[in-house]
Amino acid sequence: TAPETATETASAATPAAARALEGRLAAHLDAGAAPRVTTVPAFALALLGTPEAVAHTGRRGRVLLRFEENMLMEDLKTSGVAPRRLAEMVKFLSRSLVDLEPMEGSWFYDGQEEHVFSLMARHLRFREAYREGELPRAAWDYLSAVPEARAAASVGHVLVDDYQMLSRASQAVAGLLAASTLTVAGDPL
Repeated sequence: TAPETATETASAATPAAARALEGRLAAHLDAGAAPRVTTVPAFALALLGTPEAVAHTGRRGRVLLRFEENMLMEDLKTSGVAPRRLAEMVKFLSRSLVDLEPMEGSWFYDGQEEHVFSLMARHLRFREAYREGELPRAAWDYLSAVPEARAAASVGHVLVDDYQMLSRASQAVAGLLAASTLTVAGDPL
């Protein structure tokens, strides 16, 4: 089953913004009528921690700890890529994940990028964890691949505050969750 869902869900760009939005909604709605307010990464982490998602992905719903991030970078150094280039490549690959790039085959510029991405994916599978920035993409991948999970996680109405602040993957997850309406709010500029 999906993490706790309501008929309506609201999302904000940061945990602090989610708490503020939750307070504003609670002040103007009847008790118990306010929607659940969260961030897309928090939702994704809860979703990816469900037994069904763990079985599908082979990873638990947890984020790498700081020392594990350091270990990941040390493991990636075995690729033979120069450290400065490696750091830039990891940033590029991470950004590509949240931009919903295909991350396979001919999409990679060269074999070196594909090799580093493969090493990173193997390390994360071994640790059964996610990098924090990868959570919305992993949730999108899971919800897109498993229709039953998408149906279980969907809610009637989704409101997303600061829509322009979300990654493409976070925006896509919000769209997948909305069974009836997706309402976005943001800076018109």
